[in-house]
Amino acid sequence: MAEKFDPAGLPESAHSHAPDMQRERTAYMFMVPTILNAINRIPGIESARFPDLKCRLVSAAPISDETALKAYEIFGDAMYQGYGQTEVLPVAMMGPRQWFAKDVPGSQPLRACGMLLPFAELQIWNENNQPVRPGESGEIVAKTEGQMQGFWNNSQATAERIVDGRVKTGDIGRLDENGYLYMLDRADDMVISGGFNIYPAELENVIAAHPAVIEVAVFGIPDPRWGETPCAVVCVKPEASVTEKELVELCSVHLGNYKRPGKVVLRHEPLPKTPVGKIKRKELREPFWVGRERRVAGN
Repeated sequence: MAEKFDPAGLPESAHSHAPDMQRERTAYMFMVPTILNAINRIPGIESARFPDLKCRLVSAAPISDETALKAYEIFGDAMYQGYGQTEVLPVAMMGPRQWFAKDVPGSQPLRACGMLLPFAELQIWNENNQPVRPGESGEIVAKTEGQMQGFWNNSQATAERIVDGRVKTGDIGRLDENGYLYMLDRADDMVISGGFNIYPAELENVIAAHPAVIEVAVFGIPDPRWGETPCAVVCVKPEASVTEKELVELCSVHLGNYKRPGKVVLRHEPLPKTPVGKIKRKELREPFWVGRERRVAGN
């Protein structure tokens, strides 16, 4: 068994007579979006068939529209998405009928990470640990039978994480009137530029939709005028002719000028990832903050 996921080895297995999933008759799988994106790009994957696959659960990070729709084209009704974390689970879940539903008034199912489960309690809190109005964004706070009891020998950390019996997830999200939960980003990854809160996942979703883009990571870097500005590091296809300016303008059109990245870095090398396939945003961000004591900036 491999110690980590290696997308470079996928094309060969996809063209073999017995791909791993088909040979093992895999029925249930868990996958983070970056790994799913790599699988989506295997040459010829669209013609492969996986009759034994019943559930491909996607979780652990926001997924782009392009990755989700491509995976649905390949794997169909086996696509599921859920939300939770080691400290509190399960919180939300949805199958293909909910995830890829169209024309749901008041909801954007494709952007959601699940629908609130009936046995989970969930609220969205502001910075003062008070519930926000319905539809507003804030920190996702949940209570379930599977939640943590506390941190070992660290009562202060426990008190900061568990408030009134509810676990503060550290994730920014919102809940709509139909029960769809949206994870916007990690609170620690939020970029504050000129007083505006900018969530990297918003920009990543727009940039990832460009046909020349393979994967992208957005994070905050110092800016003398705005305090911080979003920086996008983008892995593009070798034959791509896309420019930094083109991607900046794409974000301006879809998100507005104040959310466009102040810097775009194009590269052909894959972005660094953890053993389970999550992009290492902090590793990409670190060179831009060399010489500074804090990894936040003000203007």
